[in-house]
Amino acid sequence: MSLFQKIKSFLCDPGAEPVKAWHHDTLGDATWTDDDEAWVGRHNNIQYLLAYERDCETPPVEVVDYALVILAPDFELLARFEELKAQSMSEYPERLHPESSRLVIESIHLYRGKNSRESIACLAGSEDSRSWRFDMLDTKLCHLAFDT
Repeated sequence: MSLFQKIKSFLCDPGAEPVKAWHHDTLGDATWTDDDEAWVGRHNNIQYLLAYERDCETPPVEVVDYALVILAPDFELLARFEELKAQSMSEYPERLHPESSRLVIESIHLYRGKNSRESIACLAGSEDSRSWRFDMLDTKLCHLAFDT
């Protein structure tokens, strides 16, 4: 435990200690990572991260249920992502269109927002120093964007 974490624990209620390994019958195995403060696993060839909440030592049921919806084959996440890319390219210069066609979902971070289920998908396949992503509010894909 780092010095910062010790001070934080001393001054604040540290919350539940997350289990290091977690298993779900459908989602498979996931491992705790301190860097992301989430459990990381892989399902249907997509890496997922389930957010930690202070009162749970395992992934919260609501976040797990959300992951089951988003990662289910009948949700067709990859097809929906392709539709989002096609719709969003009108907002970007022509020079970025070839790059966007190479983008694939690298990981999806699932969590509970204040009033909804939310996620952020990180994308791979970009050039230069662009980091592409899209957001989801519940099951609606939105906001294909990049940071440099």
